[in-house]
Amino acid sequence: MVFLVLLGLLFAGCAFGEQPQWGEAGKTVTFRITCKGNLDPNLVYRVAIDTDGNALTGPSGDPGEWTGLYVLEWRNGTPWLLHPDGTRTYVSAGNFSGQTAEATVNLEDLGNPGQLEVMVAVEDGGGNIIDALRTFFTVRLKYQRFVERSDEEGDAKDPSGDLLRVSVEVSF
Repeated sequence: MVFLVLLGLLFAGCAFGEQPQWGEAGKTVTFRITCKGNLDPNLVYRVAIDTDGNALTGPSGDPGEWTGLYVLEWRNGTPWLLHPDGTRTYVSAGNFSGQTAEATVNLEDLGNPGQLEVMVAVEDGGGNIIDALRTFFTVRLKYQRFVERSDEEGDAKDPSGDLLRVSVEVSF
């Protein structure tokens, strides 16, 4: 009887098919920013993405210091991925409505990193920071499928730029 149970578990485990190895195509990461008020297309919502694997060198709260990093930004409500080499690509899997900005990026487009150090800031059209997380956070992609950080409500005068929550979700 025990043999039949073990045999059934073996076949049930195979029903899911072969899982992709880390670094293969099909893995994505979704970034979500939620603000207190409805989003304003005149503001710039930015996510700095450090892929160097060193949690000690994550991005600062100043977008002016984000050169050499990937930066996901919503400008006029449109999501763009800025690459460390200065080029940018349109992110087709994005949304900008209500209180939430969301975009999904293929991990291949980020160089298939093992971890991300993430920082978020909201700026006005002149580059002045309206709100930012207090510090960056790390997402270990092989082990964490969902990471969320909260920000202090009311620390920005403009509710459309007042960060409440930032989440990162890994899918494959």
